[in-house]
Amino acid sequence: MGDPGERLTLYCLLLDCGQRDDIIRYVNAALLRQDWPPIRRLTARRVTQLWERQLPDLVAG
Repeated sequence: MGDPGERLTLYCLLLDCGQRDDIIRYVNAALLRQDWPPIRRLTARRVTQLWERQLPDLVAG
């Protein structure tokens, strides 16, 4: 997704509600790391904590 606002919306939805195959298909790892700070502000704490436990480099980025 080229539009950052649309990408943030999509990523927030996918990280909270998406199935594994959806995440694999639609989430770009480099863009997720880049967009993580605003995603953290827009997403429920339980969701961000879950992802940060699974991908600790998100916190460092």
